[in-house]
Order: sequence, then structure tokens, then C-alpha cells
Amino acid sequence: LEGLATGRQPGAVASGARDAVAPGATPDAVVLLAEEGGAVLHAPGTVVTVANAIDPTRTYGRVSPRDGGEPLEGDVAAALDRAAIVIAAELVGVCQRALDMTVAYVKDRKQFGVPVGSYQAVQHAAALMLRDTEGARAALYYAAWAADAQPADLPMAAAMAKAAASDAGRSVTAAAIQLHGGIGFTWEADVHWLYKRAQMDAALLGGASAHRARIVEGLRARRAVAAG
Repeated sequence: LEGLATGRQPGAVASGARDAVAPGATPDAVVLLAEEGGAVLHAPGTVVTVANAIDPTRTYGRVSPRDGGEPLEGDVAAALDRAAIVIAAELVGVCQRALDMTVAYVKDRKQFGVPVGSYQAVQHAAALMLRDTEGARAALYYAAWAADAQPADLPMAAAMAKAAASDAGRSVTAAAIQLHGGIGFTWEADVHWLYKRAQMDAALLGGASAHRARIVEGLRARRAVAAG
């Protein structure tokens, strides 16, 4: 769908999440965004097909526009940045929940007569989970502040928040499964739901690599301005 609402093709364009949208497959209207513009598509002219996804707790779909819709007014780039911040916030919440569940588990689970959390290797792994979570949280808080207080920094701040949260979401939830041991790989352990949500959120509106590329572009632009 890339290029549709920007004038390169007839129709409307999907966001950096490619053709995945959430939630549901029966909308009244679909807003499709790109950095260069966007469009509002009415349901009668749009087909949204439910898509198979790793995260079964939320419905995702693929958009198939049949017409060009109506041009979307406003600052589309800022809307994308704010949406990325919202997803980053959910990822930080996922990380925190995974960390809380893991710490509680390693305190309770005993091996050789002592809690597994008493072993230094487990403590180090949990500390890394905390480090990644707090790093993503700091980037998120700054981006949320910049959205209102310093809009000029919003693009860079949103990219940093989404990149940090995407990386943290994947690493923290994977570590949570590992530290739960054998039970962590079963359906009975809730940590796998967090892992799946992190995988989807990390991909929505661009993954960590895409946002790091945006950061590099932003730094180059600032350097060019400073150089005159």
C-alpha cells in the first residue's frame, strides 16, 4: 500500500506498520497515514481483512482501499510521531509487567532448597531487564514531554522512544520467558502473551532499525544547519 495517498498511486497509503492495522476489521472509517500526507477512507470503499498475527489478544487487519478517499488535513507527521509514542508507552508497560512477574517468580521458585533468584546469574539477568525497561521509560517520558512542550524536538524524541521501547520490549519479554524456566515456554505461563504483544508493537509504525535511521537523518540535518 505504500505510496497511495502521497500521489504516487491512486488511493491511500498505509503507515509504517505496512498493511497491519489494529483493532478490528469492521471500522466506520480508516485513516491511513504517511509522512508526506494521508487520507480518510470510508468503510464502503475499503476492505479490511482480518490478518493472522503472533498476538491473538488483539485483532489486526489488512486494508485494501478501493478508492482514493478524502485528503487528510493537519500535520500528519506529528500524528505519526504521537502514535509512535503511544505504542512506546504500551511497550514500556509490557516490559514492566514482564519484569514484575519474573521477579515474583524467581523469588518463589526454589531449586536445591533456595529461591532461584538467589543465584547471581539470575540476578544479573533481572538487572538487565530493569536496565532496558528504565532506559525505554526515560526515552518515552522525554518524548511525551516534547510532544507538548517542545514540538520541534518531537520527531527525534518519538524516534528515540519507539526505538528504545521496541528493543526493550523484545529483550525484556524474551528474558522473562527464559527466567521462568521450562514453565515459561508453556501456554500456562502468561509471559508468552507479553512476548507476543511486544513483537507486534515493536513492528507497528516502524521497527527499531527504521527509527534509528530517522535519528541518524535528524542528526545529519542538525549538523548541516550548524555548519551553515
